[in-house]
Amino acid sequence: MEISEIKQRLPILKVLSHYHLKPDRNGRLCCPFHNDKTPSMQVYPETGTWTCFSSNCSAGSGDQVDFIMRKEGITKHLAILKAQDLMGETGDPGPGKSKPSPEKKLVPELTPGERTQILTEAFTHFARSMNKRPENAIKYLESRRLDYKRLSIGFDAGTLHKIKETTPEQKQLYLQAGLLKPDKFGREESYYTRFKGCIVFPLLDRSKNIVSMYGRHTEKPEHHYLEGDHRGLYPGYPDRETTRLILTEAVIDAATLQQLPEITKDFSLLALYGT
Repeated sequence: MEISEIKQRLPILKVLSHYHLKPDRNGRLCCPFHNDKTPSMQVYPETGTWTCFSSNCSAGSGDQVDFIMRKEGITKHLAILKAQDLMGETGDPGPGKSKPSPEKKLVPELTPGERTQILTEAFTHFARSMNKRPENAIKYLESRRLDYKRLSIGFDAGTLHKIKETTPEQKQLYLQAGLLKPDKFGREESYYTRFKGCIVFPLLDRSKNIVSMYGRHTEKPEHHYLEGDHRGLYPGYPDRETTRLILTEAVIDAATLQQLPEITKDFSLLALYGT
């Protein structure tokens, strides 16, 4: 059996349940791969992936097979066999009445160019949302002493796919980029935005293109990255000539320092993937 088929048919939540692990309502749990006292693992059921954000952990990101491989301390081949066994587990539907899980449709990957274009369009929308001075966003930014007029900051009000200019083709691209998620209750043509209620920061590649985003919720203790492997840096890749660099744990820390000329005239800044 191919790994792609396992990823389609074996929910990551079923893998976690097999090991008596259950994420909280925000999809977080204490990472089982290091001594974790606060939840640093984020689980993404829609893509069957997970990421540990702790700097004390080497697990990084992975899928269902990777989780089994690390948890059992076995080879990938044996982890695939274990995954096949889990796919055969019936849970408790009653004797002889097990139902196979419906297969998920694979969402095609965007090309790097398509991804940059759609993320740039989305961030432009988020940045324009700040012109309406949304109360919760302004209040949060003021509490963190961040000036959205000086920094590259947007706000996801949940309207990305609702403006009249958005075409069905754009919606599909937003879905492929992870900016939109299918309705949690299975309603057709109904979506919610990945960063709804968050102030949003762009993450850039070496050419200063937007390749990902980071969102910090304005009313809940939540933060989000686009699902999958981490891409891009904030506020961007340091110049090759950089000799003095300040590393911050969080994006917001770097944004705060970006506003201080006495810092930026002598130092470059770089945020790690913290909260």
